[in-house]
Amino acid sequence: MHAFLSYIVILLSLLMFVVKREHKICILLIYLLCLNGVYAPTLKGVLLPQVFFFLSEIRYFKQYVNIIKGTRFKYPLVILLVGIVILWINSPHMTGPSGLFALFSYDFIRKYGIFFFVFIACLGCKNQKAIIKVTFIYLLVLTSFGILNLLTKHAIYVDWVLAGLDADSVMGDAGSKFTYEDRFRVQAMFANPFDYGYFCLTLLLYYWYLLKGKLIKKNLFYVASICCLFGIFTCGCRTILACSIVGFLIFVLFGYNLKSKLKLSLASLFLIFTVTLMMPDNVNKQINFLTSAFTDDPNVGGSSLSMRQTQTAAVMYYIQDNMAFGRGYGFFVNDLGYGGGRSEIVDKDLFGLEGVYMSLLLERGIVGLVLYVLFWLSIIWITLNIAKKTKDRRTLAICLSVIASYLAFANMTGELSSVPITLSIIGLCLAWSLRESNISLNQK
Repeated sequence: MHAFLSYIVILLSLLMFVVKREHKICILLIYLLCLNGVYAPTLKGVLLPQVFFFLSEIRYFKQYVNIIKGTRFKYPLVILLVGIVILWINSPHMTGPSGLFALFSYDFIRKYGIFFFVFIACLGCKNQKAIIKVTFIYLLVLTSFGILNLLTKHAIYVDWVLAGLDADSVMGDAGSKFTYEDRFRVQAMFANPFDYGYFCLTLLLYYWYLLKGKLIKKNLFYVASICCLFGIFTCGCRTILACSIVGFLIFVLFGYNLKSKLKLSLASLFLIFTVTLMMPDNVNKQINFLTSAFTDDPNVGGSSLSMRQTQTAAVMYYIQDNMAFGRGYGFFVNDLGYGGGRSEIVDKDLFGLEGVYMSLLLERGIVGLVLYVLFWLSIIWITLNIAKKTKDRRTLAICLSVIASYLAFANMTGELSSVPITLSIIGLCLAWSLRESNISLNQK
């Protein structure tokens, strides 16, 4: 089955050269939603839809230059490229032209650069119908595997994806990782349940945006919402619950007028009050479960405030001689042993790094962390600028709510696979806002 999935990835990658631009975005979303983590048997990390998306867009190079050079889009692009070069210079594991190419492929083509590809490609799309159809179908597939995972207490799809890994590997038993745990988590089609919950949250916000713009019918929204909420709650991650609260509040704040906000607030308070009266013990239990991520409650498994303090202290120890640029790309995986088997981990007390700021400080230092902050500030700046031009509140709401959810997620548990889907949704919605309003990026 692993080989079969790998060949599907190869086929999807090659299709990037022959399909329309809106279908390229569909292929990218199919891979992110249901084939995340599947690599081709050869050229691992290269023969991927993201890479071939980039290669297929080279023919539109002049369009990219014209759009980027005369607009605010040049700022996040420059920040990204400067950050990659600085990281390459300070990474002992990434030397020579091959190291620079590897960093460009990973950081730009497969992660942050997706924002530019999706945005510019979507400017040439006629409508979102194909994208909506694809995300809905694959959301149903994703939820089906989630239900199967819940019923069997085993993520069979994850076993297919990770077949062939050494049993000692950190991800070697990912399909059965939570089978016998007291705190069971549904993974569906992701090795990490945090990714499953985050993807469901992002899609729920996207479908809320579609409903508000009357791009989908209410019945479709209700079905999609049920699927997404299933993932948000069954993934068993406090981080996702916290991020959901942040995302929903931001969407309501920027997407509705004051009168509507007041109505929604009152309705929400009434609902919470009613549920609290009906199930006080269960509600209190869930509230304690959620807030335990910020306390040192020994009765709740998972991350805690003391664990994050330990990790932060360890990071500061490892970079004490190079605070500015950190230890270079690959230090966590190679030098600390988190890329191999469990027996190879050097510092077992770390339990990983739960927060993107820790990873950035460890491998890129203060300079890398500042560039990361500047990149996201520039994306927010672009979002506010486009929303001002188009006077499109729902696009402002979806973009800011997704960004806020991502920042909460990434800094509470790490980026994992969140960046591509986050920037895909933002790029898609911003481009569509401009198309609907028939406004040019250069228009003031």
